[in-house]
Amino acid sequence: MTLHVINGTSWNLPEDLQDYKAVTNFGLLIDDLMADIAITFQMTSTDTITIATGEHTLNPAVMRGVPVGADAYVIANATNKMHGTITAKTPTQLTFDCTSFVGSGEYSAWTIQPAGPQGKTGTPGTNGSNGASALLWAGIHTAAHTLVKTTAIVADTSGGAVPISVPNTTPAEGDEWEIIKIGGNVLTVNRNGVRLNGLEENGTIAAGVQGTVRGRYINASVGYAVSFAPAATA
Repeated sequence: MTLHVINGTSWNLPEDLQDYKAVTNFGLLIDDLMADIAITFQMTSTDTITIATGEHTLNPAVMRGVPVGADAYVIANATNKMHGTITAKTPTQLTFDCTSFVGSGEYSAWTIQPAGPQGKTGTPGTNGSNGASALLWAGIHTAAHTLVKTTAIVADTSGGAVPISVPNTTPAEGDEWEIIKIGGNVLTVNRNGVRLNGLEENGTIAAGVQGTVRGRYINASVGYAVSFAPAATA
């Protein structure tokens, strides 16, 4: 086993990752790998673009190694973003084909983030409710932030405590969100007027603890069913 630091977390990994059963909390390792990849390949652009489906031309300030055919998010902010595919690339320019989006409007500051293909909506179960959709990446936050449903973020507490508020705009059964906590300070999950695990209390992830907080809306009485999976340590 060899010690590696991935997304700020120490991992003891086998030389051959095909031996994945030797890794404790393998799912959290994948979360950390995806966060590191997203940061490594992240780009920014100041092109003026209106959110819409179809092709858009972007001129990143620094071109990264994102290949043609890669899925990507083009993000203005947490509530206005596009998802699609990189269809062409030159040393200074990307062509992005938007296939779905959240929000609306024209913006001149964009973050270009690699992504896995967007998940399919689940098929109706025996009770007739729909399955969950893929969560949209909504960036790294170092200060107070309010989540939007069906998004995932990184809360970086390296510089101090970070309060994150859960979504409270007409939550519906099955709405989900995810917070990946890194850094050594406190993360507060503010209930924002919605119950957490049936309680009218905020949640706290203590200083020195890292991991992933996930929430899924059940109903008004329960609110969000919230779980925490601590990150593996060396």
